[in-house]
Amino acid sequence: MEYTYKIRIYPNNSQKQELFETFGVNRFFFNTCLKINQITISNMFMAPTMTYYGVKNKSNLNHLNNYLKSTYEWYKKIESTSLQSTRDNFLKVFHSFFRGNGFPRFKSRKNPVQSIKIANNNDSIRVENNHLRLNKFGYFKYKDNRKIKGKIINATVKLDNGRWFACIVIDRLIEELPKTGCFTGIDLGKRHLLNFCNGKVIDKLNLTKENNTVSRLQRELSRRTFGSNNYNKTLRKLQKAYNKLNDKKNDFYHKLSTQIVLSYDFISMEKLQIKNMLKEK
Repeated sequence: MEYTYKIRIYPNNSQKQELFETFGVNRFFFNTCLKINQITISNMFMAPTMTYYGVKNKSNLNHLNNYLKSTYEWYKKIESTSLQSTRDNFLKVFHSFFRGNGFPRFKSRKNPVQSIKIANNNDSIRVENNHLRLNKFGYFKYKDNRKIKGKIINATVKLDNGRWFACIVIDRLIEELPKTGCFTGIDLGKRHLLNFCNGKVIDKLNLTKENNTVSRLQRELSRRTFGSNNYNKTLRKLQKAYNKLNDKKNDFYHKLSTQIVLSYDFISMEKLQIKNMLKEK
């Protein structure tokens, strides 16, 4: 069974530069694939009898990837398995468009969250002496007390609001939790977060202070001149406020879900359209 460890990593300046370059090339590959298909689909709407010539399978994308490597010198220096992951990700979101979902969006370097996925080939991803080794990037310092046990499948390096993380996917045997002999039904409510069948309720998390701080810093950032020292200072404060808000939410939901799973053997929940519920007043 696959299991994921999310750890905080601390790349040096050289590694950060290499990661930013890898982010950029993977964005370029994804956006190039999307642009080709966007033009082809637009032409098909104008001429319905036109044959589809877009890149729609792995073979097409591999040919495009090889063409880009032969065309751009800087394209060859990038870790190759990350481009394969970007290829698979593009196929996934593009095929979902033909199943009725929205058309994929172009990736932007302004997005505060950037990520790449690297496959583990010939033990290229491993943990040695409290350091994480990634192919092409070398060893990263990381902070986590858990021991990573199991065979590493891949690792996703993510930049999230100024912080660096590595999500390591491993293959390991997950031990079954002890039986409790209890079952419950849970309903999602508007007034309370969760309503249990035995009358127990879980109140929503109070994030008023954190949300007000984020809103204030967003207004302050909009008044700054882009690229100035005051802009960068305010941006770092805003990133810190976002991280505090997200950490508080994740901590609450992880602890709550763990408590529920440990307390009950069978959990029944109604299948609801959450977005439609939020629209109702």
